[in-house]
Amino acid sequence: MKTMDMTWLFEGISKEELELDKLLSDISIAIIKERYALDMNQKDFARHLGISQPMVSKLESLEYNPSVKTLFQICKKLNLKLDISVTKVESATKSVLTRFVNKKESDVAPNSSNQDNQRAIAA
Repeated sequence: MKTMDMTWLFEGISKEELELDKLLSDISIAIIKERYALDMNQKDFARHLGISQPMVSKLESLEYNPSVKTLFQICKKLNLKLDISVTKVESATKSVLTRFVNKKESDVAPNSSNQDNQRAIAA
């Protein structure tokens, strides 16, 4: 079965915009799940959080990019842990590979005495 080319969906959208939308989507889903778990409509949920119903709607529909402070306050009221991490994008594997590639060949390749020693051991 041939797969359909869906790249047109992302034309004109930067990688950064896609990453931000993914984060906002994750936040939205977590908030919606908690509202459903509490069996509340948006109006009751807003009252529970101490925010307006339109704000709940915006949070759930990705129309709002909440501040860390706002997220922290919402999570506290919902007994959720807000987990934010800032890490270097370069992975440890890439770093190791870069160091390996940048070494001189003599640092990486076995020298002739090591090859002779290995042959003697194998014999």
